[in-house]
Amino acid sequence: GSLVVIYWLGPLILLARCALTRCELEFKEKFILSLILVPPTLGFLISFWVPVFSYFRFLYVLPFFYLIVSLGLGRLGRLGKLGIIGLIGVNLICSGIYLLNPKFHRENWRGMLEWLHQENRDNSPVLILGQVIKPFEYYDQGKSKLIIIDQPKKPNLAELTPNNQRVFLVSYALPIFDPEDRIRQELRRRGYESIMGESFRGVGIESWERQ
Repeated sequence: GSLVVIYWLGPLILLARCALTRCELEFKEKFILSLILVPPTLGFLISFWVPVFSYFRFLYVLPFFYLIVSLGLGRLGRLGKLGIIGLIGVNLICSGIYLLNPKFHRENWRGMLEWLHQENRDNSPVLILGQVIKPFEYYDQGKSKLIIIDQPKKPNLAELTPNNQRVFLVSYALPIFDPEDRIRQELRRRGYESIMGESFRGVGIESWERQ
């Protein structure tokens, strides 16, 4: 909580100073503020329909946030300069912890594919959303038999046959594109049950077998 207060101190000082002195914000200040405020506002509105309001989808706002904080602190003279140095120091320390700790890394597609190739020796079908196919194809190199689902609301799994005793389901992004869980419902309707699931830093995969 204290870090949030510190980081927002710059913009608040800038706005408060201009409000008290009735000064006009410069164009660059207005432009930077718009780049900070507009994307999160749009993300908040869109999140009522699609769950996109997550911090890592707005990291591109961070540089503009640093700029406006620096402008705000810079108007405090020597104290502001010390604040900017402190801001940079805290950012470098926190970024180092984040970047060097593997548990904070995201989307280990390589690890997931290595696991899949080891488990899927009989080349069972792999179900995956068409919206996330690119990273899978990059690491798969054409080794897997894919069933691409382009319409999660009406999943057509006609390619599955009685001979497909086992299938794999890439669960990455299912809460976004299949919030009603239609794909899993269709698998259960066809007599499959989930027997195992693995997650590789956000990239989930499930093994389903026909009962």
